[in-house]
Amino acid sequence: AVSLLLWRLSSKAKMLGSQKRKIEVRAGFDVGSGATKMEVASFDALTQEPQKVLYSEQEEALFSHDLASNGGEKLSSDMQKEGMRILSKFRRIATGHGCSADNMRGIATAVFRKAKNGDGFLQRVRDELGIKLRCIDQKLEGKIGYMTGRAYAGAGSNVIVWDSGGGSFQITGE
Repeated sequence: AVSLLLWRLSSKAKMLGSQKRKIEVRAGFDVGSGATKMEVASFDALTQEPQKVLYSEQEEALFSHDLASNGGEKLSSDMQKEGMRILSKFRRIATGHGCSADNMRGIATAVFRKAKNGDGFLQRVRDELGIKLRCIDQKLEGKIGYMTGRAYAGAGSNVIVWDSGGGSFQITGE
């Protein structure tokens, strides 16, 4: 659900009301400090609303543990290979559901802000796999968590969200 919300927030599509409904397949990625997640869904390009989740998977990827094991400086080459393996697998799955590389986007969180080679890893993902990942700051991470909680709780609900990930912790509310 977070991946779908992220994709909806990051979409740059501008549609006119007179256009015909167009359904496209999109994949959203959340590359976190302890796990990598992907959701593939069909979207109405006109309304930017998800229509149906086609696939969802999460795989453990202990980026934060690896960073701590290396003195908090850099991600090891083995961890980067593991991350590329997971993302490559997810890319194949998304492609199998009809998603083009142009419709694969996502976020990376705390560990990539901390690791000196975090940006380099994300660039490698973009160059080799075509997945557009963006490292977000902790404030936006909290906002996305809050918006996801609001979406699940429904309109008119009072919501406080806490997100305890592998590399950061956010408490967000109104």
